[in-house]
Amino acid sequence: MNYIDLTMSVARKAADITVSYPQVRNLDAIHLATAVVGGARYFVTANTHDFPVGQQIEGVRIVTPAEAVMALTSSEQLTLFDAPAPPT
Repeated sequence: MNYIDLTMSVARKAADITVSYPQVRNLDAIHLATAVVGGARYFVTANTHDFPVGQQIEGVRIVTPAEAVMALTSSEQLTLFDAPAPPT
């Protein structure tokens, strides 16, 4: 886990996000900006009203918790023994 300080670059990124996505405001914009500046792959939120779920902002995909679980489980490598049996 990385901790990202609230710096001027995070604040500027939050302002940019608010301009591009007016529904993302105040602390929500700072949270998302922190994910962007920190290089996160996913931003997980249950707040589908204020965040543009399903979109990607500078490499950070905004997903619901269910989508995050699906993405994480589908990205796991299957071994030969884990592969599903071929249809008969």
